[in-house]
Amino acid sequence: MNEKTRKLVTVGVLIAVEVAAGRLISISLPAVKIGFAFLPLAIIAMLYGPVWSGAAAAISDILIALLGSFGYFPPLTIPAILTGIIYGFSFYRKPISLPRVTLAVLCDSVFVSLLLKTYFLTLQSGMEYLALLPGRAIQNLITCPLQIVCIYFIARRIALLVGGSKYHSGENK
Repeated sequence: MNEKTRKLVTVGVLIAVEVAAGRLISISLPAVKIGFAFLPLAIIAMLYGPVWSGAAAAISDILIALLGSFGYFPPLTIPAILTGIIYGFSFYRKPISLPRVTLAVLCDSVFVSLLLKTYFLTLQSGMEYLALLPGRAIQNLITCPLQIVCIYFIARRIALLVGGSKYHSGENK
């Protein structure tokens, strides 16, 4: 199998895993969602970079929304794309370290999820921004540590499987 085919198949499978995680392994309310769809996206970002992870995030976001009960609202795909891009710039061909993962998750959580996505949710729901913000802040406070730990440990294992030297931080080799 040539490299392009391998990349397309891998990204496709990880998108399918992300959609399954987004639909089956998450708790969804109109303004709050806690799930594990971030893991396959982080793996795509680490393996293939910001363009592929941004595109994969868009595709999986659209599929998750179309399969969900709340319907598809196109502006909400923008935060998904930005998350993929942030993860791509943070993890692609970079050593996986706890500070790097923490910074990427915090940037995504504060700027994309808390500020931008909350704004788009106000457009979708008609609720006031400041009315949504506390619940979304609590959601991010709960999910950030979970995302940091999961991404850090999974990414380190993936790095070891794909030839760890360009990804591994040098800790615990």
